[in-house]
Amino acid sequence: MPSNPTIRQLAERLGVSRTTVSLALRNDPRSSKATRLRIQKLAESAGYRRSALVATLMTQVRARRIRTNGEVIAFVTALNEEFYWKKQSEGEVFLGAKEKAESLGFRLEPFWTGPMGANSRQTARILRNRGVRGMIIPYSPLALKPLELDWEHLPVVATGYSFRQRQPHRVAANQFQTSMLCYERLHAMGHRRIGLAIGTASDVRVNYFWVSAYLGAQHRLKGAKLEPFNIQGMPQPDEFMRWFDRQRPDAVIVALWKDSAQEWLAARGIRVPEDVSIAHLDVTPKDRGRLSGIDQNHRLVGAGATSLLANLIFANEGGLPEHPTITNTDVTWIDGPTARRRSR
Repeated sequence: MPSNPTIRQLAERLGVSRTTVSLALRNDPRSSKATRLRIQKLAESAGYRRSALVATLMTQVRARRIRTNGEVIAFVTALNEEFYWKKQSEGEVFLGAKEKAESLGFRLEPFWTGPMGANSRQTARILRNRGVRGMIIPYSPLALKPLELDWEHLPVVATGYSFRQRQPHRVAANQFQTSMLCYERLHAMGHRRIGLAIGTASDVRVNYFWVSAYLGAQHRLKGAKLEPFNIQGMPQPDEFMRWFDRQRPDAVIVALWKDSAQEWLAARGIRVPEDVSIAHLDVTPKDRGRLSGIDQNHRLVGAGATSLLANLIFANEGGLPEHPTITNTDVTWIDGPTARRRSR
């Protein structure tokens, strides 16, 4: 049998119909498990390679809808509200992913799994019926319900570290660098008592990199050994201010609500940045000009996720990988009015 044989040649070798071979190679449930395994084993040993473009075309033919404006890849969201992600960092991820998808000949569309993933089984049926080529799973809530999606066949890429139910390939901002770079820049501005104020859930979502990098930078740069404000649940102003009075920082790295720490300090007559600098761990484009801190370059994360997913599609690699990879994108320090050089 020639290398990369056709479905017709595989069918002749096994003495079955081309339809039987086609169903088995697509893991179609209409083919018995024993038949699928037998045909797939022969196809693999014979060097059969499925064509991504032909497979896409046939999916559309079977669905009676030939598309001319790009194959669909899914941006699968699971927040409480269908489009709440547009107001969050996920919105920037989507824009970067969408632009890259269009440049590669794909079309990115959002698909909602219902509140916290409650309707994911229905979403899986929609993805199947639409002939979707792959999935991007953006930043996800930690309280996500189990997602019942097609993990066995569709290629999938997650952004960030917060999606924990499965282990797909990931593209993420370099979260260790996020906290490290923030500390380094504040230190270069003359700050020596640099504090960290985040919620525990925030650090969990970034694989504990923020606290780890903060403590590492504190040790390496010989800064004052301040205990992080790492609070369970929603931080309250009195808790934050008790920590502030105890640690007496001259700069604070924050990952709380964007304006909360500054408002709590102002209520006590503490001025930002005159008395204390504040640097944020997630400065989005709409925050530029009013906050200092780190731009996590969410659009680059989205673009990277699409590029990786496209590579998986073109290589006919579906399902979850045996050895998942993590691709990091660099983050950027953004100068702003909430942090300034400390006079000594």
